[in-house]
Amino acid sequence: IYEDRRGELIVVSGNFNISRLQPDGTFKMVRPELPAGSIWMWQSNAAFLDSRGDWWVNTQNAVYRYAGASRLEDLDNKPPTAVYNEAAGLLSDNNVRVFEDSKGDVWFSPWVTSKRLGLTRWRRETGEFEQFTKEDGLPESFVAIAFAEDEAGNLWFGFTDGGVARFRDGRFTILDEPNAPKGGI
Repeated sequence: IYEDRRGELIVVSGNFNISRLQPDGTFKMVRPELPAGSIWMWQSNAAFLDSRGDWWVNTQNAVYRYAGASRLEDLDNKPPTAVYNEAAGLLSDNNVRVFEDSKGDVWFSPWVTSKRLGLTRWRRETGEFEQFTKEDGLPESFVAIAFAEDEAGNLWFGFTDGGVARFRDGRFTILDEPNAPKGGI
């Protein structure tokens, strides 16, 4: 569930259907163009609306970006502006989460079945990808599933197998204090 820049309620449902709540209480539904057989993972955010009004559609084979769809109707059957996968710079073709930070950078977290785990950041300013793995302080086998940003601009990540990490000054730090939350975050 999202609120767009106009304050309208947007809901993403199965099969990549994206709907807007109309004033009469009904929903207007659209679906962007995707390859036949595209599927989403039940735990993923199947479609993500960023602060610039671009849609990011998260399938098990790639992430599709739809830029310039200022109205929901513009998204209906629209081909993607860009397709992001391993070959383009992501750690994996199959990502479970897409998150935008306050700088407009977009973060991707691959699913547990991926060959390589960690995080990928797409820098909006340059359009380049940056990958983060255990060498950058991330847990070796955990998948980031929860994302948040605090007032100081620190990013926080919660992992499927438990644990919380902070990203500050280009480095991850795992919270290892005794009272840190246990279990999947």
